[in-house]
This record gives sequence, C-alpha cells and structure tokens, in this order.
Amino acid sequence: EEKALEKIRKKLTKEDIKAIKKQNKQLKKFQDEQEGVSLDVLPKVTLADVSVGARDLPLVRDKVGDTEIFYHESFTNDIVYIDISFDLPYLKQTELSAASFITNILPHMGCGGRDYAANLEYIQQYTGGVDALLSQNRNVKGKFKPSISLWGKALGSNVDKLAKILVDMTTSADFTDQSRIKELLLQHYIGLEQSLTSSAMQYASNLAASKTSQSAHVANYWFGLEYFWFVKSLLDTENDFSQLKEYILGNAKPQLIITCDHKNYVKLKKNNFYGLVDIPTQQKTAWRTNYKLKDIPSQGRIIPASVSFTCQLFDTMHYEDPDAPVLTVAAMLFRNKILHKRIREQGGAYGCGAVNNLMSGNFYLHTYRDPHIKKSLGAFSEAI
Repeated sequence: EEKALEKIRKKLTKEDIKAIKKQNKQLKKFQDEQEGVSLDVLPKVTLADVSVGARDLPLVRDKVGDTEIFYHESFTNDIVYIDISFDLPYLKQTELSAASFITNILPHMGCGGRDYAANLEYIQQYTGGVDALLSQNRNVKGKFKPSISLWGKALGSNVDKLAKILVDMTTSADFTDQSRIKELLLQHYIGLEQSLTSSAMQYASNLAASKTSQSAHVANYWFGLEYFWFVKSLLDTENDFSQLKEYILGNAKPQLIITCDHKNYVKLKKNNFYGLVDIPTQQKTAWRTNYKLKDIPSQGRIIPASVSFTCQLFDTMHYEDPDAPVLTVAAMLFRNKILHKRIREQGGAYGCGAVNNLMSGNFYLHTYRDPHIKKSLGAFSEAI
C-alpha cells in the first residue's frame, strides 16, 4: 500500500498537493459542522408505521408413512432448511452424558462410506453446514419430551445432497473410527475446560437448578458440570459408542421440519423428500423420567479468575400459577431498586440480575465477574 501511495505522490504537482490540502480542510470543516446538526433529520419509525394486524405464518402439516412433515413457506433466497427429529428413547442416568457427547461429535464423523475428511469436504461443497442437537421440548411444570435432531441448510440446487447427508448421518455414521473419536474428544475437552471460566454463570445456574426438577437434572448431565466430568473421564479410556448411537437414532415416527419457498418444497415432495421419509426406524423404549435428584448444597468452585460468578436459586412456581406474575414484577424491582445499585454501581461487578423463569418454576439471583461475593449475597437478601 505504501509503495502504491508513493507512486501516486511522485506524480503529484504542486497544484495537486495544494488542492488535496484544501479539500482536506473543507472535509474537516464539514465534519465539524455535522456534529452540531439536529438528530431530527434522521428518519424515524413510529407506531403508525407498524401494521395493526398480525402476520399470518401458516404451518402446513403433512404425513408420509410414519414421518410427520411440518412445512413453513418463506422467502429464503433459494435456501432450504431441513430438520429431522427423533424422540429420544429412555436413557439410563449413566447414558445421559454419553448421549450428549455422541450428539456433539456426530456431524464430524464419517458416514455413507466416506471417512471423516471426505465427509467434511462433501458437507462444505454442497451445504451451508449440518449439525445435531438435543432438545428437551419442555412444557409446564417441568414436563418434557426430549428429542435428537439432525439439521442443515443448502441451496435448492443441492437439496438432494443435503438430504443424503442427513440420511447418512442417521443410518451409517462411523463410530468405529477410534482415532477420530479420540481427536474430537481432546478438542472438545479443551473447549469445555476453557468454558469453565467463560461460561461460569451458566454452569453455576445449571448446577443450582439440577435438584429442582427432572428436566434441570437432565440438563446438568447434558450441558453442565456432570457433562464436563464425564468428558474428562473419557480421556484415559477406550470408548465404544456404536451401540448407544444406534439406540438413540432412528426412533419410530420421526418429524421432518422444512422451511423454504413453495418451488423448492414442490421439488422435495415430488422426489419423495430424497429418502428422508424412508429412513429405517423401530419402536424403542419410550422416554420416562425417573431419575433420582441429588441434593445440591451451597458450594464454591475455584476457577482461574479473580472474580466470581454466583447464582442463588429458589424453586418457586410455574406460569399457570396465578401468583407467578407477581414474581416477574418482583424480579424487575429487585434488579432496578437494589441489585444494580449495590452490586454493579457500588460493588464493581460487571453485571447482576434477577430472573423469574416461568417455564421451569425457578427464581434466580445472579452476579457475574463480581469481586465481592459476600456483599453480593447480602444484596440478594436485601432485595428479597
């Protein structure tokens, strides 16, 4: 860049240099003038610009064989989004964290006869990415019906390739490649270890909530400290996840969720969804929640940081309780009248808050990057 500018400089005459300096002064003067211009010149959006009618977002429900299909027509700039979801079968408590680990590494294994490197190249060539995830699908009072979903996106011209990847991941993911599993395990563990500090608030909240309900208990084994300890325990052992992988995938009556424009949906339907509705499935042991909840005592855990992430949790009420809105108002009052002043302004923490979670029936008080644990706990009590 300097060489290019030097070339230009050598060609400039005295008059050119004088003109550039003059233009620079004019620009500086204009910028100074703009600082004083009223913000009223900026365009504004008012309530008059907002439609009083709700938008209709229709969801088309269809069925092919045992597969339920949910389709939402939307302009997506020729991108097709596909999600195939299977209800999770019953898992023993010792299998909960293993199921989460399998879900994390599933998109990074070989499948369809391709090793992981060829599979990654295939995914990058034809799709905008694929992934797998566990969902609890919670409703009132902590009831939930968990599922495992494989999803991805691709241009309409490559939707057949996307469908093939999702089918292959479901039916033929190669979990016999121990060297690949070990490599992914090490990468995953390093990421989790780093997250103990960066996501300390989430870990504290998951741990505090895990004694209050079955769904929170499972979440701790899927994403919390129990999961971290499980992954750490795998480092020095040989692990075969092939059978559990086969067990958690391919449960009967999957659901196919599709978002795209009408043209691409017609194409999918005409081609029988490129095999997504023909995935072999079998009825497996239905999910049930009968895990023994652990008592979680108050505790502290040391991390490599000079500040704390603190969570105090109360098991309260769900959204159908007539008194639940009162706690939502209380959370706002806690934050604005006491917590922010005591913890953020006077205590110097990065942040704090109170949350009434109506779905889980939990009330949280929390601080993050907080140099004063005892004073903050005192502020929690003062707010209450």
